Amino acid sequence: MNDALSRLAEIIAELLKLLVMVLLIQIIFFNLGRLSLWFLTIGRYPRGALTQRDVNWVTLFGFITFVMFVLAMGFYNASFGAYSMT
Repeated sequence: MNDALSRLAEIIAELLKLLVMVLLIQIIFFNLGRLSLWFLTIGRYPRGALTQRDVNWVTLFGFITFVMFVLAMGFYNASFGAYSMT
């Protein structure tokens, strides 16, 4: 009985951890995508109903922006960083 309760507690903890991670990542990527698109379109997109309609595309754009930023940082550090070969 004790073993089953501990296993149930582990499952609930893992589900809560997964839920928090997904929500945080989705919120961060959505807001990053929204800010990036807002800068690229000079404040025209996303606004109002378009934000709610295109939430998946905005989140995807935020993820792409994050990946491009990380890659740019890696290339910069490899080229001009403290351990560069130049």
